[in-house]
Amino acid sequence: MMFHSSHSSEAPSHRYTPCSSRYSLSAVPPVLGFVVACQSPSTQKSPPSSQAPSEAVECEGLRARLGTGLPFDRSNILVILTDDIGMDHTATWNAHPDPSYTPTLDALTCAGMSFRRAYSHPTCSPSRATLLTGRMPSRYGIGRWLGDNGIWGLPLAEITLPELLAERGYSAGLAGKWHLGAAVDPNAARHMLDQGFDHHRGSFSNLMMALGTGHTPRGYWQWERLEDGEPAWTTDYNITTTTDDALALVDLLPEPWFLYVAYNSAHDPLHRPPDHLLIDPNAVSEESEDLELYRAMVTATDLELGRLLGSIDDATLDNTLVVYMADNGTPKWGITAPLDPSRGKGTAYEGGVHVPMIWAGRGVSEISADSSALVSFADVFPTIAALVDLDLATWQPPGGESPLRLDGESLKPLLDDPTRDTSRSVVVSEAFFPAGPGPYQWARTTAVSEQWKYVRLEGEEATGDPDTDLREELYRIPEDDPASDLWILDEGPDLRSEEVLDAEAQAAFRQLSEALDATLAARPFEY
Repeated sequence: MMFHSSHSSEAPSHRYTPCSSRYSLSAVPPVLGFVVACQSPSTQKSPPSSQAPSEAVECEGLRARLGTGLPFDRSNILVILTDDIGMDHTATWNAHPDPSYTPTLDALTCAGMSFRRAYSHPTCSPSRATLLTGRMPSRYGIGRWLGDNGIWGLPLAEITLPELLAERGYSAGLAGKWHLGAAVDPNAARHMLDQGFDHHRGSFSNLMMALGTGHTPRGYWQWERLEDGEPAWTTDYNITTTTDDALALVDLLPEPWFLYVAYNSAHDPLHRPPDHLLIDPNAVSEESEDLELYRAMVTATDLELGRLLGSIDDATLDNTLVVYMADNGTPKWGITAPLDPSRGKGTAYEGGVHVPMIWAGRGVSEISADSSALVSFADVFPTIAALVDLDLATWQPPGGESPLRLDGESLKPLLDDPTRDTSRSVVVSEAFFPAGPGPYQWARTTAVSEQWKYVRLEGEEATGDPDTDLREELYRIPEDDPASDLWILDEGPDLRSEEVLDAEAQAAFRQLSEALDATLAARPFEY
């Protein structure tokens, strides 16, 4: 760099259960009628006990509606991406002793397969681009979130998932946030349509940006909504509008469809969601601390996600693959002890790039399944290609090259058998600035293996030291222990800070630094 099987509800013993023992069942607001609720004893996260459901019935309810265990056969594909919601705020990931209240995600976990070593990039735009293209940021120059006055966006020559799926007769829609276009582009409002989507309803970028309505955005109640390239000012609550737009697209799009639902939440501006999305409206006010506002936004997003899944008719949902991911880790205002707020979103540490990923429904062989394989956002593209039986080695995309130069691997073998070994030994995540071809002012990159994590920080802004342009760090990843609360996001001390590395650590440092160099060299900027 410059500068699957059946609808059985019995989960095999090697899998995670949807609720760990430290959580108690609680009720679900009326917006959700089928999900299990795992939560910790906090006022905001505890609904009225009079509504308490049965865990087995409610979790089984979602399982019964999804087609997990049934083959993928030109099935619909629903990809859901939330913004700034790390795994420490969802109970089933065992990443924090006090997660937020997220009953939908807890239920989705027990209805499908969880990838517990999934990696994004440190911020949103690169993760979104990698998800849609199967390629890493260094190839197309998006190494950080794209600014409101940015001159760089995802090049139109990039082949995206909707363009791939069009080859198999899929329609495609986007509900929610795009954040991959150059704001100064006169055709910015149509950028996602030019990238293969048939319809878009939602924001161009973050909610504090507008393209052309003449209004000043003020967040979730006052924002600019695009409808197929036409901007309009709205005062409808954004999280609810995104769900409404997604459901409208389910009705509009011919089957089979690909629907990408990208919620803006829980990205700032922090705010108090409307009463119907609060577990206890008296527990949160606009003057609440940032952490409580953030938690309320996480729960509001989860409840709207529950409304989305609950409102799709049974026949359609049964023939749909559902994929859930978060674009990056939790921002600093949402991180509490024992985790470190300085190692969340925006960083190359586990709290910034180690994110939740769940696959459920058609094409997923087992329920409550769990894989500890190293996976990347770049794997989504080749996995979906494999599911629709499109051979990427021979496919000639319109106006593109054959074969595509992809950086991901198909997860289909793991969807068929979560215990299967994979060939990948290292996964890489990267961030850099500015966007474009470089040279770059700073870079934050990491290479992670099963047991080790190497971090490379380049440039003063990355190292935090005006006298240091390069810092390299090495961490030993704690072993996977389902009884442990914190191993996932706490990599422990930097072994490089010790005077002497033992032979095993020296070998790991050399292997991962060389693997990172080789990976970046194989992914040069292409525009």
